[in-house]
Amino acid sequence: MTEALFLPNGGRAPLSSVPFLSFQGFRKAIVEGVDAGGRLAALFGSQEEGVRLYGVLAWKDRALLSVVSTRIEGRYPSLTPTVPQAHLFEREIAELWEIEPTGHPWLKPVRFASPYGKGENSKRCGEADFFSIVGEEIHEVAVGPVHAGIIEPGHFRFQCHGETVHHLEILLGYQHRGIEKALMLLPRTRPEERSRAGGRDPVGKTDPFEKKGQPFLEEEAPEPLGKEFRRFFSEVSHPSKRKNNPLRTPGEAKQLLLSSQRPDSPAKE
Repeated sequence: MTEALFLPNGGRAPLSSVPFLSFQGFRKAIVEGVDAGGRLAALFGSQEEGVRLYGVLAWKDRALLSVVSTRIEGRYPSLTPTVPQAHLFEREIAELWEIEPTGHPWLKPVRFASPYGKGENSKRCGEADFFSIVGEEIHEVAVGPVHAGIIEPGHFRFQCHGETVHHLEILLGYQHRGIEKALMLLPRTRPEERSRAGGRDPVGKTDPFEKKGQPFLEEEAPEPLGKEFRRFFSEVSHPSKRKNNPLRTPGEAKQLLLSSQRPDSPAKE
């Protein structure tokens, strides 16, 4: 992929430096990149004088990301028949941008959200066909979206033959926390607010987010000591590592972490 922009993980570059290719050149770059061992890490649209399509390949052996782009409108030949990794990305593109990837085997909604610029969402999560298997002794098991306790809502559809599960389809999206909209307000949010998006193990999830988002935040980067605290509490706060550990919950570790980042801030009662 000589025409691509190569970046290290977490690297930054102006959008103007991302190569803009014809669709055929874009398709060739993605297909040949996957054939050469790359993994399609992202495929998404952006409103830039029409819809500009970005493709990101991850290269594990070189610890690099490669980025290319093109412009699409109306419809385009689907990448999925050649690159199956693209199937979920293209379903989302069709749903949010109303651009059809012709030849895609199944354009089932992903987010059950309104297309960009179309106002309030009128779709209901789950109102779509599920994958099914037909045959003697095939049975279907549906679980959720309502679960016991505090588990987040989600629907799981199992296709079974005897005790063998041949296919599981997971449907989320019944509940949204507004994370994407909150990301647009980064300079006006506090670290403790951003850490809540991490759910379980907030320290471990906040650390890489802060590293990538720091250049866009109106606050100073943490001191070296704060970085060491991050590493330490990321270890002790992970649920799988808390057996026989004095810090029993991620919340306790998170509170100490935030105190280490802001030594001059008043303690909360």
